Parts: sequence; C-alpha cells; structure tokens
Amino acid sequence: MRELTTFTAGTKAKSSEVNGNTTFLDPEQVGIYYVHNYDNDIQTAIDAAATGGNVVLGVGTYNITTPLTITTDGIKIIGSGNGSLIKDNGLINTECMISLDADYVTLRDFRLAGNDTDKVDGIRTTTGEDCGALRMNNVRIHNVNGQAIRLEPSTNQFSVNIQACLLANNDMQYNTTYFNQLQDSQIIGNTIICTGAAGAQNSIALGASTGANAVIGNTLDDGVSDLGANTVANNPAT
Repeated sequence: MRELTTFTAGTKAKSSEVNGNTTFLDPEQVGIYYVHNYDNDIQTAIDAAATGGNVVLGVGTYNITTPLTITTDGIKIIGSGNGSLIKDNGLINTECMISLDADYVTLRDFRLAGNDTDKVDGIRTTTGEDCGALRMNNVRIHNVNGQAIRLEPSTNQFSVNIQACLLANNDMQYNTTYFNQLQDSQIIGNTIICTGAAGAQNSIALGASTGANAVIGNTLDDGVSDLGANTVANNPAT
C-alpha cells in the first residue's frame, strides 16, 4: 500500500492523501474510503462511495447518534476486527444502528454495540426495502436491546449469507433475529445468544421465508421458528 500523507480537515481530499476527519484514498480510481476513528464520518464515506465502493474502518470507537444508512448497491463496510467498534451514542428508541436499502452489501470484521439503555435494532430493513445478496461475516452485535438483525418483508431478500457472526446479549423480549422473506439464503456457523432475564422467543425466526434457505451449524440458546421447507440442522443449544 502506498504511503499516506495528512492535511488539514475541511480541505478537498486529493489522490493518495488523507484528511483529518474522513479519510479518502483515491476514491475516483479505486473506490476505497478509509475512516480513522472520527465520529459520524462513516456516513460521510458511505455517501461518497459509488456502487461497489469500500468503506474501511480503522481501529477505534465510532460513536453514532443517527442510524448509518446504506442506499447504494454493492457498498462494503470492512472493519479491522474487534478493534473497530460502532457504538450507539444516543440513538432514539425504535431506531437501528445500520439501515439497509441496497443489494449486494457486505458487512465484515467489526462490532456493533448498544448502550444498554436505548432499545434499538442492530441491522434492519423496513418493509419493501432491499437487501438482496447481503453478506455478513465476522460481525459482532451486542447490547442493542432490540433485535440483532431484522429483515422485514421485501421481494429482494435473496441470497443472503450470514456466517461466523456473534450476536449476543441482544433483545429482551422478541426473537433475536428475524428474517421475513429470505430466499435461497444461508445462516451458517453463527453464535446467537441472549442473556436477558426474559430471554428471546427464538434465536432465529424465519417468518414467511420460503424454501431453499439453510440454517446450519449455529450455536443457539433458543430455537428456530417458522421452519417451513427450509433446511434447519445441527444447531446446538448453549
């Protein structure tokens, strides 16, 4: 990787330079936007990225007061592992941390954390919004006090793939994850647990999701509901 230089926040980002808030690296050429531990700058990078652009999070805590909203197809948010933390810093109850209305989005290698007070969801679509071919890998969602993942009914909820994620200490009342119209999707090898006193109704609720979905090899502390014609197997209880 080429050496990056810094310049004063507020000036226009040039090729191979980084500004003091949102860090852009050759966005016109390679579509990569680096963000280094500055509150709310993730949304700035998301908005700047074109279809297929990468938003790369450095190690640090990113406090958000409004949901991160993704409406451009193909955006990838890529963290640096557990050291990249997106944290609720005063979201309004019933909001979510990441709102999706785009296809082919990738979320990878970062944490989402609530504040134990606000009842917000982790990752959510609302009715009619798209999330086709959503890819989630090594994302940890904890302490959001809502549902870790909630995908409402949509005709574009195909080929979703969620693997190697940890969804813990979420949702005191409802299903920990809720998928309403999944098609040809995979939920494989995740750990989904709730330690609230009331517990979750189910670790995974498939709602009106139709056949050809695979829910396999997840470690759960509760069951899977609305099985339908989906393949559900080898999901041991904690």
